[in-house]
Amino acid sequence: MISAPHKTIHGSLGYTLVELLVTLTLLGFISVFIGGTLRFGVRAWDAGTQEIERLSQVEGVQSFLRNEFSQPRKLFFEAPGTEPEPTFRGESTELRFAAASSAHAMDRGLYVFVIGIRDEQARNDLVLRWRVYRPDAPERDVMTGDPIILLSNVAGINFAYFGRKRDQAEPDWHAEWDDVDSLPELLRLEVEFRDGDRRSWPSLVVAPKARGDERR
Repeated sequence: MISAPHKTIHGSLGYTLVELLVTLTLLGFISVFIGGTLRFGVRAWDAGTQEIERLSQVEGVQSFLRNEFSQPRKLFFEAPGTEPEPTFRGESTELRFAAASSAHAMDRGLYVFVIGIRDEQARNDLVLRWRVYRPDAPERDVMTGDPIILLSNVAGINFAYFGRKRDQAEPDWHAEWDDVDSLPELLRLEVEFRDGDRRSWPSLVVAPKARGDERR
């Protein structure tokens, strides 16, 4: 004699303990899979957001520097008892120049900017130092205010200057620029990042659009 399926009080078919355990186990696997998928999606989203932020940072720095490098002023320091010295001084790892600031946080006027590497706590940062331009200021290399970090934790930088220096027959690239009579025709900045750093720096080449002699 075949017995009828067990029914609950409400008349529906009941479940055995084995069936219940199998169902709970399957639900557990599904929960783990969904949770892992969500965590992977969050990590991928965070990684993508950080990559966009890194790229945006480099683009923002390049835009700022391109604007400043394109309008240096041909000015001089003329402190009493000293020979006039041009504000533009280019080295391979540092650049000093005078220009009107495009930063909204600064007042209108002319500033002396110095861009270079600050080595602090075993980390190299590309920083911008500045002060108001004063032609008679004897402390021409002393910057005021805290340095502005443009890019943090870089491996190194390299400036190069293209132009004809003094009696040179043809223009060429130079590691330094200290010509009193002229500014370079082109200015190039390369930035290197450390191994494993996913940031990239497209070569920044700018043609300075200097005004005429502005010696005061």
